[in-house]
Amino acid sequence: MGDWSTLDVQMRQYSPRLRDDLRIEAAASNYLATTVANESAALPPDALTEIREQDVVGLHARLEELTAFQAFMDLANSIPSHPAVVRAQVITQNYFCFVYLGESCFKILQRHMPSTSTTRRCCRFLTDNPIRASQCTRSRELALQGRFLWPPFLGAQGQRPERAVVRI
Repeated sequence: MGDWSTLDVQMRQYSPRLRDDLRIEAAASNYLATTVANESAALPPDALTEIREQDVVGLHARLEELTAFQAFMDLANSIPSHPAVVRAQVITQNYFCFVYLGESCFKILQRHMPSTSTTRRCCRFLTDNPIRASQCTRSRELALQGRFLWPPFLGAQGQRPERAVVRI
């Protein structure tokens, strides 16, 4: 399927939180990208077919977009910190993680994964609105340190749209 070791190393900083908050086993939390890739590859053929059919962008184009995103983040981290660049990083990261990947990958993948899988737990974590709101707030506070206006987060609590809207 591929070598996910570079992404495994990048994600390893989140291992304690994955173990504590999502109850992911130590081995899976230390090799998260490899675990997700292996669990995805092990899905039944009909599930893989449905996931591919739902993906209007296509795997190769999506990987190019993710590679470009990583290149942008690497470039932004290589220059002296500037509030406008930090803000662009936060906005781009939140969009990619919560909107782009949430809508195009995480939701459908979550439906097909076994309930105890690492992948399903991660997908649920990344698509749950209170988590998204918490990440937006945390990013806002860390990146902008109260010096700039920041748009509020508005979203339904949890997965059901009929739940009350949260403003953070």
